Amino acid sequence: MQQPALIPLPRSVHWTGGQSDFSRLAPRFRIVAPEMAGPSFELAYEALARAVNELTGWTAEEFPVLEIVDDPDITAAGSPLEGAFGLLLTDVGERFGDEGYRLTVGPGALVQANTPAGLFYGVQTLRQMLRFEDGRLTAPCCVIEDWPAFGWRGIMLDQGRNYQSPEFLRRQIDIAARYKLNVFHLHLTEYPGWRFETRAFPHLKTEPYYTQDELRDLVDYAAARFVNVMPEIEMPGHCTAFLDLMPHLKCTNDTMCMGSEELYSTLETILREVADVFPSPYIHIGTDECEGGADCPRCQAKWAEISAQPGHPPTLMSYFISRMNEVVKSLGRTTVTWNDQLDEGIPKDVVIHVWKPGSDAPAVAAKGYRVINSHARDVYFDHGLAPEYVRRIYAWSPNEETPLPVEGLLGGQGEAWHDPPVDDEWQIIEDLGFYPRLLALAERLWQGPDGRAIPFEEFEKRLLEHRDRFFSRLPFPYPEQTEEWKKRYEGWTWPRGIWTPPASQASSQDSADRPA
Repeated sequence: MQQPALIPLPRSVHWTGGQSDFSRLAPRFRIVAPEMAGPSFELAYEALARAVNELTGWTAEEFPVLEIVDDPDITAAGSPLEGAFGLLLTDVGERFGDEGYRLTVGPGALVQANTPAGLFYGVQTLRQMLRFEDGRLTAPCCVIEDWPAFGWRGIMLDQGRNYQSPEFLRRQIDIAARYKLNVFHLHLTEYPGWRFETRAFPHLKTEPYYTQDELRDLVDYAAARFVNVMPEIEMPGHCTAFLDLMPHLKCTNDTMCMGSEELYSTLETILREVADVFPSPYIHIGTDECEGGADCPRCQAKWAEISAQPGHPPTLMSYFISRMNEVVKSLGRTTVTWNDQLDEGIPKDVVIHVWKPGSDAPAVAAKGYRVINSHARDVYFDHGLAPEYVRRIYAWSPNEETPLPVEGLLGGQGEAWHDPPVDDEWQIIEDLGFYPRLLALAERLWQGPDGRAIPFEEFEKRLLEHRDRFFSRLPFPYPEQTEEWKKRYEGWTWPRGIWTPPASQASSQDSADRPA
């Protein structure tokens, strides 16, 4: 049996030969210790049930739902598990942490982990191994031991510029979770759009928008896949929609007026509603590409008040961030902010989201901050041609070139910006080459820098197999990077999600000739 193409590639894989057949006795799921069974534990079972159902189409009558077995000595090779699946919460060792797992296949299949999250990720690996042909469900025999390099493995989609339906977002959460990503960042507000329903200010929304109930449903859906949904409310810049609807809070430089006390009370009210909808431990407040209004009378008066106090923040922007941080902390959450204002005295309990060219995430962490690395050079999905950037993402790691461990470095995240408006939300996925980049990102965030020793060409073979097997009905614009492909598209760029040929080719290149 051909060895399956696994993404992310597990830390340790030992193929033992042969295969297990899960058809002969009909599939059975076993939870070894009944007292451990509970809602979070059963999420791993439900994920496995979905995977088998998708592969086989077996109905509930053909596919028993759950069987509890009180047998502390059960193993994958034990007769009770022959031809069946087992999920076992047990102490597999400290090195596995909260998300690692051990997967043993032959003659049954047993996932063991310290936590339900570990069981879930073991199931995702098993899912990629299962094959259903001629009425038989099989998997190759093996022993896999696996755990992630980084605890923060995220992806962001931008709803502020282009609304995406809840159904679309659920599909992306599904795919992200299958590749062991665990943070889904919603960029809910931007220049053109305010997508969050604020009940205290019912007029503050742009069509279309998400109701709070829709977002709660999305959060629950993600939580069932061990994904945390982190909301972002951009402030005080990137907020034209907000200013159009709240013009009395507008500054002279087309940002929220940081000199207005009403702004602070308004944002506190909004953040309280955000925290009520999203149980995420983190709330992102943006703060990128923005400065205070130097010629604004309200800002000038506010700064005169602040600067008269001993130990005051160095700038009006740092004062704004500090006040918003106190609001977020009062809600029992942690503030996340982009790293634009890093030199402005940001409080050390704020998580810094690094993106700016020239930034170095480990260096920021060395200043005493917790850090998420989303460097635009590498993991902005709207930069460059997707196939070229898949290679670039594969060569990247959140720790850059600093050896691990890096104290304070939480992990990394891809950013799927798409500035141009679209009529079809799936155009975002196609334009950005979203899925090829996502899989390279997932590989690196799970494996960490050690995985870079594996040649890109080996990863590309696995990527192409996943393209053909799991994404055959989805936009997956990725060809093998042959010399012919590179020569054909030499000079092309892809700024902000739009294919752009060199000027010499622009008149003769048909739009259907995009790299695909």
